[in-house]
Amino acid sequence: MKKRKITGKKLIRFFAGLVIIQLAVASFLQLNIGSDSFTVFTQGISRVLHISVGAANLVETLVLLIAVFFLDRSQFHIGMVLSVAFAGVILNSMTKVTAFILPANPHPILLFVEFMLTCCVVSIGFPLLKSAGIGVAPNDALYLAVSKRLKKPYGIVRICIDACYLVLGFACGGVVGVGTLICVAVLGPMMQFVMTHWIKQEEEEEQN
Repeated sequence: MKKRKITGKKLIRFFAGLVIIQLAVASFLQLNIGSDSFTVFTQGISRVLHISVGAANLVETLVLLIAVFFLDRSQFHIGMVLSVAFAGVILNSMTKVTAFILPANPHPILLFVEFMLTCCVVSIGFPLLKSAGIGVAPNDALYLAVSKRLKKPYGIVRICIDACYLVLGFACGGVVGVGTLICVAVLGPMMQFVMTHWIKQEEEEEQN
């Protein structure tokens, strides 16, 4: 495994991406028209096992770590630990931010616009975090590992895995909304577009 040098620039890029992602997650929760499919899956697991959502997330994280270990060990880097350690803390802060900046009971058209803008935000946040090159969260690492193992586009792989999360989560009692369906359909392709036309260019610049 090639050792990745951690620089201040990479850490800034990593945490900037992490903050943007958690801002988007907080916005999804504030808009309340459906969580992403991984959250639905977490809700379902918590109900089936009769444990808290936080405990269910921990169980999923451990399982995903094992899966990623066998699929692609190159995904294991300090960023994976940092994501697990700081994501929750940052999300709590971003929840307060979105509660302050997003209007209560918006018009349905404005609500839809806000939701799609949030999809754009998270589609920038993850590629930015990934571009730091120091690792990603376990659930994000799974998409990358499967895409690399099957040699399939990230966008298609993410749609398929998110669809599985949705079906399993709903079957276990997770709450699905129209926003969940939108997330499954658009997040993968949007992130792939950003990674193809932005992150790839940055990686080439670093090699030159």
